[in-house]
Amino acid sequence: MRHAPVVLAVALGWACTDDSATSKPLLEDGGKISSCPGGCPSGQRCLVSTGQCVTAGLVTCSPPCGSAMQCSALFPSPTCVFGRCGRPAFPGPGFPGGVSKVIALSVLDDASGCDLNGDGRPDNRLSQLQSFIDVNARLRSQIVADKITILLQPSSGGSLATPGTGLSLLFGTLAPASAHCAPDSPDAVCLYNISTLSFDPVTDADTCAAFVTFAQSDVTSRDLHVEVGPRSVAVALPIDASSWLIQLIGARLSLDLAPGDPAGPGLGLAMKGKLCGAVPQADLLAAIDTMPADLVAGVGGADNARRLIKLLLPPDLDGDGDGVPESVSGALGLVAAPARIAGYSP
Repeated sequence: MRHAPVVLAVALGWACTDDSATSKPLLEDGGKISSCPGGCPSGQRCLVSTGQCVTAGLVTCSPPCGSAMQCSALFPSPTCVFGRCGRPAFPGPGFPGGVSKVIALSVLDDASGCDLNGDGRPDNRLSQLQSFIDVNARLRSQIVADKITILLQPSSGGSLATPGTGLSLLFGTLAPASAHCAPDSPDAVCLYNISTLSFDPVTDADTCAAFVTFAQSDVTSRDLHVEVGPRSVAVALPIDASSWLIQLIGARLSLDLAPGDPAGPGLGLAMKGKLCGAVPQADLLAAIDTMPADLVAGVGGADNARRLIKLLLPPDLDGDGDGVPESVSGALGLVAAPARIAGYSP
């Protein structure tokens, strides 16, 4: 069965501070990490979660896919694929209306990462990205403009405060009825339409699974602290008709839930937390070509941005288990507020 990719992203990566140290593999729970035998051709790179060579960076299918198909980056070249499954019925028992909407997303400072290599210290080399590209300002503006819309949905209508509850990450946009709702407000309960690109169209089941799914949660009931992961995931971020492909190795999502009941019927919980993991440096370099021109112009253009990544973000984690670090550690902070799903995007 094909490994279902998981989504969350922006052009960001992750990963010890001692380059000479031999890093431990990021998955110690039996999760499979593969490499691509013989390497990958120019313009492609290896997805360690699947052992496949895939197209790097931003991909667009040409000609554009028809309405019954979707452009997938998880092939050697961008490919239009027919869905073999149906999207979840809404409303329905497996797709309730209550979600938590990410209202703030940021690259955390170097002391705020997770211990990804077992040395007892936080790992977050990605924090150096802020020294030459103001990624956090771009993230804020994209959230306010409803361009980055991430919704956290507990599985089967359950509560994240219940051990064993899974968590899916969905993409969407403000529903017309909430056109004037503030996407970054902790108090505004906005309505969102879910993009069908949130779901894997070739799921081997009758109902499509979300691209981004963490299987279950470990809950500390005293303080409502939830941990999900680690796992390796391929990250496919829909951008208009294209997909921005990045992979997150050993992803760990840590959440602190707001105490008490949800804010109302059919609502998700308020929460804050962080997403930690490792992104191959090759993914960060490929992402430079897909960044907005004004963002890279501020650091002297794409070539200089790549030079700075190599200089300031050298690999510090071994994600594929070959003993050689190839990935960069990092941590994203997030804040989420209660929201509701209105339906699907047209």
